[in-house]
Amino acid sequence: MTSPRLLYIVVLVSLKMLLMYSYKSTDFEVHRNWLAVTSKLPVSEWYQDQEGQSHWTLDYPPVFAYFERGLAVMADVVDSNMTQLDNQEYASERTVIFQRSTVIFGDVLLFLATHAFLSQILRGYALWASVTLVVFHPGLLIVDSIHFQYNSMLYALLVFSYYQVLHRRYISGAVLFTILICAKHLYLYMAPAYFIFLLKNCVLPSRKKVQKFVLLGLSVIGTTLVVFLPFLDERSLTGVLKRLFPWGRGLCHAYWAPNSYALYSAGDLVLQKVLKIDASTSVGTRGLVDGYDGGDTHAVLPSITPRLSTQITLLFVSILIVMYWSRPPGGRSSSRHVVEVFELIVLCSLSSAIFFAFSWHVHEKAILMVSLPSALLLWLVPGPMILPTLCIYIVGTFSLFPLLFQAAELPLKIALVPLILVGIPILAPPQLRLPPTNVSAMLFVAFLAIYQSLHPMLTSRYPFLPLLMLSVSSAMVLLPAFYQLATGFLLYSWSWK
Repeated sequence: MTSPRLLYIVVLVSLKMLLMYSYKSTDFEVHRNWLAVTSKLPVSEWYQDQEGQSHWTLDYPPVFAYFERGLAVMADVVDSNMTQLDNQEYASERTVIFQRSTVIFGDVLLFLATHAFLSQILRGYALWASVTLVVFHPGLLIVDSIHFQYNSMLYALLVFSYYQVLHRRYISGAVLFTILICAKHLYLYMAPAYFIFLLKNCVLPSRKKVQKFVLLGLSVIGTTLVVFLPFLDERSLTGVLKRLFPWGRGLCHAYWAPNSYALYSAGDLVLQKVLKIDASTSVGTRGLVDGYDGGDTHAVLPSITPRLSTQITLLFVSILIVMYWSRPPGGRSSSRHVVEVFELIVLCSLSSAIFFAFSWHVHEKAILMVSLPSALLLWLVPGPMILPTLCIYIVGTFSLFPLLFQAAELPLKIALVPLILVGIPILAPPQLRLPPTNVSAMLFVAFLAIYQSLHPMLTSRYPFLPLLMLSVSSAMVLLPAFYQLATGFLLYSWSWK
């Protein structure tokens, strides 16, 4: 390993270790419990409800369960109490260090994957600025290094799949992407984009189209069958699917993700006030956040059902795919192939944006599915796409600030604001131009992200108002940015030498 890469890893690990004892969300206990579930229960019981078991049940696909099982072997050596089913909320010092270290390992994997991919395309400052924009993404710092998840490791797998495609190893890339979906099903957001790309750039240019399509299909289906092999009986498969797709949840998460339904629901609240409808006595909003039972989700506006949200999502995804498909194919030159890979990455980001904007029960953390792929190409996209990519990066990060809700994290949030507003544009390409309206919008969202923590110190009234304001204002920036990114992708030509 060359010295710059090694030095970067040392700096990365050292900085992430500073957060070793920071605030832990319930996700920390969730993953500790998954260590116990995969360690102490037979595979057939991993996705089944157990009497007296923690309610933090395994709800990721099997590949992630296998990952937890592998970690459990090491966890038993570090602290055997960590993998006990009845040891809920266990967080010894060894447990904290072990679990935090596994996340840092994912950060290192992300660096290796990102550097390996971008070093094929960029050099010098542009390379290291692009790597830093991804690896030190403040959203990953919030969600993984503090809140506690493994998004860095999973995104590293996605970048490795892009790396395979860059080298025209389409089957390997498809297999890696299938494994990724079987590790976290949220990556199904990108599946339509990845499929249509492979069809257009792998199957159709081949002289043996049928054979190539069959080989690609067998690789994907075969990988999925191998992963799900222990769960193919009816009881196990039903348990897995029930955990992965809980349609009984409400339209929105408790903290509304900044998407179209945040604006729609806020509009419904305004109409309730104007029409003087007492929402506390109305059953019309029960399905908005609480479990959905087939009733209404809104008191005034027409209700959104899981079927309707799915239809809207698929409609916009279909439009995106048709417009991408209609783009003229390039030649087989190496420069054109690089551009095709760029298009794949932006297409994945746009497909994720559509699912984030319109699908059912979206978590705020899903914004990373949009901002991370687009951040990978900030130095490579055409000029008109730089500004919306940056807006998604910055405002999407501010929308994650409510995950750090304890008073002890307020200084960190305040420190992150200037680092994000100043540091990210510095790392952006020199052709970036920030219009005053965009700057004002970013500053306003940043203010709300901080005020959300200050509000409980100032008053006990309207506890949900700061969250609502942050969600709505973020959505008002993000949704137009999604549209601008899409139009830039579909209307402007790419070039690469």
